[in-house]
Amino acid sequence: MLLINAHQVFRTQIIVMLKRVKIIQFYNPINAAKTKSNTCNIDFVTDISIPETAGVKAAGSLGFKTGQVVQEFYWDNDVDESLREAIAEATGEELVDVDFNDVVDGVLIWWRADDAEEEDLTDVLLDVIGNLDEGGDVWVLTPKSGSFGHVQPADIQDAAKLAGLKPTSATKVAPAWAGMRLVATGRK
Repeated sequence: MLLINAHQVFRTQIIVMLKRVKIIQFYNPINAAKTKSNTCNIDFVTDISIPETAGVKAAGSLGFKTGQVVQEFYWDNDVDESLREAIAEATGEELVDVDFNDVVDGVLIWWRADDAEEEDLTDVLLDVIGNLDEGGDVWVLTPKSGSFGHVQPADIQDAAKLAGLKPTSATKVAPAWAGMRLVATGRK
């Protein structure tokens, strides 16, 4: 049951954003039971949805193309599965894990603040570029600003510089993740 002041309702649809999940609540003021205090009790239907195209759009913005092999590091249950699926769809290849020992065209690193407590990002970057083909990109993905596990962009930039990489762009790659693109120094 949701309690809403009848004077605050201007449309028949109320949209409420709660953290990362969009909840749409439908309200019809004509059928609402009014009470003495100018409020009404409303039973509502909730539809929880995230646009299916969000991962596809983000995968395209990362620059991955058909036939490319993308290796990911620090996968955990908090990663954005729709982004992973969209990358696999865009490349036509499943993402490969840390045990893959051949040349790759791109790298995803799911990096959180608590990962930095266990290992140094510079060391991770040095490891991942060992298999990276010339012209390949490294994407360091971190929980978005204000979220648990967020890593400051300056920390990623410092680690990249020490590993011989240069940050070229940063973008929101998923509802809860931001990404920074790194390339070898001297490349665009």
